[in-house]
Amino acid sequence: MSYSSSVEIHGKVDMTIQCEKVIPEWLDGLLEKTFFGRCESHDFSKNDLNRYCITCDSSNCKYCIASGTHNDHKLLTIYRHVYQDVVPLKEIENHLDCSTIQPYKCNKKWVVSLKPLPHNGSGSHMDGDEACHVCKRKLNDFDRYSFCCLACKVQAFYERSKSSVATGMLTEGRDEVEQPTNPNKRKRSRKGVPCRAAI
Repeated sequence: MSYSSSVEIHGKVDMTIQCEKVIPEWLDGLLEKTFFGRCESHDFSKNDLNRYCITCDSSNCKYCIASGTHNDHKLLTIYRHVYQDVVPLKEIENHLDCSTIQPYKCNKKWVVSLKPLPHNGSGSHMDGDEACHVCKRKLNDFDRYSFCCLACKVQAFYERSKSSVATGMLTEGRDEVEQPTNPNKRKRSRKGVPCRAAI
């Protein structure tokens, strides 16, 4: 599913979802990648795939990065926190607005989870303002944050974009419908004369 696309309505582009300004195109690639497997290109110890190259849309190990093929590329380091993939807040903030995503502390660094963390949803799904707007997991600081992870923010943006396209189509359809010349006149006549019950 691509999050950066223009939507065609009636053969012309009437409305464009400008996701690049809010959700970068590479982010859905990052969310689909699997990290911490063994790198098949380098048969060394500690060759975990824990780097993501934004430019190449690929998961890499530290030896792939050191080889020089990713010089001048945009890179993210992936860590593990509660058995989930996380990215340092300082790194991801250079590419994406994370002000609505709740960060977590991992080895004295603030990180943002790629997908919902299990401890945040251990049977405590809830409705209301105290929960993530998408997955309903409890937020620690619900006054400041709306989402528990990057995936939830992307999903919320995609759903909002889809609903705005649908609203645009409805509005466009309403504009094309001719308004009746006499608003007081009925469109259809009554089926018959109403009969009142005799007392």
